[in-house]
Amino acid sequence: MTFILNHITNFNGILIWYTRSGGGKISEEQRRILNIIIVSFFVLWLLWGLIVLIRYYLIRQLVQKKMRWSHDRDAFWNYDKIIKSAEQAYIKAQLFLNSTKYESLPFLNPHAKARLRLIKKRIKSEHDLLFPNSFIVSFIDKIGHEFDEVSVYLEINNKNSNQTYKELLVLKREEEDLIIKDIIRNPTIYMIAHARSIVKKT
Repeated sequence: MTFILNHITNFNGILIWYTRSGGGKISEEQRRILNIIIVSFFVLWLLWGLIVLIRYYLIRQLVQKKMRWSHDRDAFWNYDKIIKSAEQAYIKAQLFLNSTKYESLPFLNPHAKARLRLIKKRIKSEHDLLFPNSFIVSFIDKIGHEFDEVSVYLEINNKNSNQTYKELLVLKREEEDLIIKDIIRNPTIYMIAHARSIVKKT
């Protein structure tokens, strides 16, 4: 509330300066209407932020509920199994990055090489990474496996550097396996809260 009142005070100051500088006259009634508009704007902004936070903290329950329907028709959509598969895919990717001079790979453009340098975690063993917090953000389950994909949030602790990373892993389904499609570093609460799952079987 103090934040809002400060902005109202600042806005009133601008109005007073504008009036004194000859820009025009603003009556008390007009100022009161403008104050109501500003307060309404900030109230809506706070409500929107609250909705985003609520959805963020409920996202796993929402996804689990929706995925149960898919799992009844296709055993692949096992919530816990998918998370484990995503973690293993991430570990394999990191081991690959640390055992290969990927800078020289001909199929990578400069942008892709730069992205790989940013996500490389310098590990020597699959036991170097811990996942204290992992959950599915969204998934796409359509007719035909070629369109299926899943996004998994990973909180990763590197035991070698004692650093923690937050990444969103986007994986594409290939039969019963998951292949990494993209990695988003430091996903925002807004990004996670607004992710939408799509289930279309008919």
